[in-house]
Amino acid sequence: MKKIFFKLLVLTIVLVFSSNVLKAEGGDKKVEYLYLIKLKDKSLNYVRKDRPETYLTPKALDRRAKFNILIDSFDYPVSKSYIESIRTKGLKILYPTRWLNGIVVSTDDHDKARSCLMLFYVDKVYYLGKQNVSTKKSENSAVRSEENSEYHTGNNIQLQEDLKTAYANSYDQINMLNGIELHKNGYTGKGISIAVFDAGFYGVDKNPIFKNIGEQVIKTWDFVSSEQNVYDDDSHGAHVLSCIAASKENSMIGSAPDAMFYLFRTESSQHEYLYEEIHWIRAAEVADSLGVDLINSSLGYTYFDDRSMNHSWKDLGGNTWISLGAQIAASKGMLIVNAAGNEGTGKWKYINPPADVPEVLAVGAVQLDGSHVSFSSYGHPSLLGIKPDICAPGYAVSTASSTGKITHGNGTSYASPIVCGLAACLLQGNPGAMPKDIIEAVVNSADRRLNPDSAYGYGVPDFIIANAMLSNVPVSGFKNITTGSKVTSKNKAVLYVPDGEQYKVVFYSPGKFLLFNTKRDKVKVSGLILQNGHGIVDIPSQFDNTRVIGAKAIVLKEKGKVRVKELLKRQ
Repeated sequence: MKKIFFKLLVLTIVLVFSSNVLKAEGGDKKVEYLYLIKLKDKSLNYVRKDRPETYLTPKALDRRAKFNILIDSFDYPVSKSYIESIRTKGLKILYPTRWLNGIVVSTDDHDKARSCLMLFYVDKVYYLGKQNVSTKKSENSAVRSEENSEYHTGNNIQLQEDLKTAYANSYDQINMLNGIELHKNGYTGKGISIAVFDAGFYGVDKNPIFKNIGEQVIKTWDFVSSEQNVYDDDSHGAHVLSCIAASKENSMIGSAPDAMFYLFRTESSQHEYLYEEIHWIRAAEVADSLGVDLINSSLGYTYFDDRSMNHSWKDLGGNTWISLGAQIAASKGMLIVNAAGNEGTGKWKYINPPADVPEVLAVGAVQLDGSHVSFSSYGHPSLLGIKPDICAPGYAVSTASSTGKITHGNGTSYASPIVCGLAACLLQGNPGAMPKDIIEAVVNSADRRLNPDSAYGYGVPDFIIANAMLSNVPVSGFKNITTGSKVTSKNKAVLYVPDGEQYKVVFYSPGKFLLFNTKRDKVKVSGLILQNGHGIVDIPSQFDNTRVIGAKAIVLKEKGKVRVKELLKRQ
């Protein structure tokens, strides 16, 4: 009897212990572990590398042709033979990632994944974290190819004379960036596609703040749960989307109310693990395949639930998976806009990946009076170049709840989509512009471009100035002033402005600063000339009536000269 009692006692202890473990890992739900199986090569995939139409979609090929982007190894698919071989190990295949040349799998047994290291074609096996088991269907059914993405007819927003009434709650945050002027000129994002990566878009499909959301959302996918529905999870993405897509007059109008949208859930609001970075990369691969123009990502990664996964400041500058993925995404012709992060007053303090690389337009937060918000992440001293790139409203920002009620939130998460939407408007107005051209124009339209720092970046952009630099044609509020002045062999010239003042201009090489002096008063005037042949000129306040805000120039690289063609001046 004593032996039987002892065995029962031991069994009871084991059962209690097992129950506690299950509760610690998510109550009574079963836990699965995610791994990245990194492959050595892309052999045995049996694709014709000289026939990219066999492994890239028409839209992906069109973008590569438009921007003269070469097909490279990142475009080649992961070997199907390797995928099927991994499947035989008892692992559930979640998806392949061609940019990392790997396979993301889930399992309830760590050893099954680790045993793949014995395979000749496997390079490394990375543990990505754990999550509750999902019984959702395979991802491939939803994102295997692009769908017909016909442009919708638009929201037909009637901009009233009293714009403050029409835009209502969103007026100040868009007007601060001169975005309403873009809308008045007909640029509302129509025909431009934006992929929004976030933690969920709760209630968006029924939200009255969006007039035509059923037509505008082209595709959705939940990379966390492997299902199509993104409307039943976290609401963060819904608030973010409202900053771009809201289209209800007298309540709220977003920064690109007529754009098309791809809504991808890549983030779990319950956990923070490395697999979220890989979900982000996979979503970017799908966005590339679908021909998406811009990506808005109000996400960033530094610390994780598993401390061994934590990033350090040494990882900044492109040494993380997600930043590598963002760089590749940009190289494929997509414009990436990312929140700088809200770590300014925290332990981390600095900008979050993937906003840390030059290819990503990183957006910090300011208040509506232009002052820096303390929580907005700073650029790390080790980073090449200035970060964040720019700042936008990120304090008391108007967003919409799932019922369409206007709420207010703080964070660079909201600064980023406001900028992303206006960047889409720029692309609509300048369809031939490359992403780097858009970024350059936005950055060089900002109010601190001549004195950037790690808090504001280059400052708050003016999207009308950015559009003037990109379009080369007069827009509302501007007129062209032609000048016949030529730059001599010493790179000097005289420009004539409307009131008759003469300005002596000293040009340095493109991308460098200019120096201006009035011939009579010898007042220094600052500016810079860009690689695309445009320049920006700032004239001191005593000469406000001759304030020149843009200059078009031709760079004669073979002769080392610059010819000034025209100036753009606010009327």
